[in-house]
Amino acid sequence: MSPERDENSPQDDTGASHITRRRLLGTLGAAGAVGAVGAVGGLGASGVAGINADAAGASQLSSQNIISFHGEHQAGIANPAPSHAVVAAFDVTAPDRAALQALLESWSLAASRMTRGLPAGPSLTTTRLPNDPGEAMGLAPSALTITLGVGASLFGTPEQDRFGLASKRPGNLINLPAFKGDALDAQWSGGDLVVQACAEDEQVAFHAIHALAARSTAFVKLRWMQSGFLGTTNTSSARPPRNLLGFHDGIVNPNGTDLESVVWVNSGDQGWMRNGTYLVVRRIRANLATWDAEVLEEQQEVLGRVRSTGARLDKKSRPN
Repeated sequence: MSPERDENSPQDDTGASHITRRRLLGTLGAAGAVGAVGAVGGLGASGVAGINADAAGASQLSSQNIISFHGEHQAGIANPAPSHAVVAAFDVTAPDRAALQALLESWSLAASRMTRGLPAGPSLTTTRLPNDPGEAMGLAPSALTITLGVGASLFGTPEQDRFGLASKRPGNLINLPAFKGDALDAQWSGGDLVVQACAEDEQVAFHAIHALAARSTAFVKLRWMQSGFLGTTNTSSARPPRNLLGFHDGIVNPNGTDLESVVWVNSGDQGWMRNGTYLVVRRIRANLATWDAEVLEEQQEVLGRVRSTGARLDKKSRPN
């Protein structure tokens, strides 16, 4: 985070002294849209790393909570917001479809165990490589959710169909175009597989990603990883949590009946996508020093919200 403007950020066309949304937020990189696999993975649709900012529900979370890995929909999408999340993308190096299937089965079994507070795999003798790295030993399940998804690159093309999956690629699973102001880095974009781990305990969330990666070095290579957090645990307010800009975040995230119409895939796509969803991950740099130097009125104009309440500003056009 820096008070200086990124060279790749768009300029303020008005030349005015006040900060604009474009000047405040400089995108560092973006991962392409990632498809959810019905029985294997569906990824979060709102907030940072797929966190649904439902603060009222989040305040009810307990570090002892166990959220099942199995169900009609994958966990980690519509659940109350946890305090911590880690999302990671992997490139698949498995030699064939059978090895890919074995990898996903192994991950699903390990995820089911870890969400119940168990090690990723059964204990072995001390003379063999452990089935779990061990940093979550003795910790509660902490409402851990593990969500698995697949990227467009896994399906390949009819000409380069390494796993025989080209015909199964959903029509909406496309590579995102670059947006104005993006400074995309290929190393921080894309990925064959994506894993999202959310929990009330940061170490529990990290452990889930670490454990899956550690047991699969022969089949995958870590491409990128990003952690995130929400300040929901210690608040008695039913309002959405605040971000580092000081404003409520996730005010209009979908919930309840909205999920059926804007989150879950129900028809018009590949059959295996039913009850899954899509994820887009974007890494955005906020120039907090520049933001802090602006008066409250200007900050509220940029975001279109009243900082204290989160209420929408009904005023003339604002900078975007």
